[in-house]
Amino acid sequence: MVLFFTCPPKIYKGNNTSFQGQISSRHKAKIDFIQMYLISTLICIVGPTAIGKTSLSIDLAERFSTEIISADSRQFYKEMSIGTAVPTPYELSRAKHHFIQHISIENEYNVGKFEEYTLTLLNRIFETNPT
Repeated sequence: MVLFFTCPPKIYKGNNTSFQGQISSRHKAKIDFIQMYLISTLICIVGPTAIGKTSLSIDLAERFSTEIISADSRQFYKEMSIGTAVPTPYELSRAKHHFIQHISIENEYNVGKFEEYTLTLLNRIFETNPT
């Protein structure tokens, strides 16, 4: 089962730094809904910049003891920290993230390599954490 979960901008306004490791109250209802449908599920959180995708993904990763796979092509590169909304060191410490500033712009990288690495990673994550 693949669940695509979008985040409308009107829902995610306000300060995202007040949770201190707790699940944000604005995310609780969505997380409870998602939990009902988990059977080795891949949750895809998509939407425009600055609507709370990072904080929601961290809340979900903590709740379900899983990892985050970033698909933001600009956040892949170590040299691109300005204008890419890379998660803060605190956010990165709350949940294991993949593909955040992991390669140099000097290295060749393409969607085929991303797909290969991601499928291998998903298999490992689903074996480790079946939900």
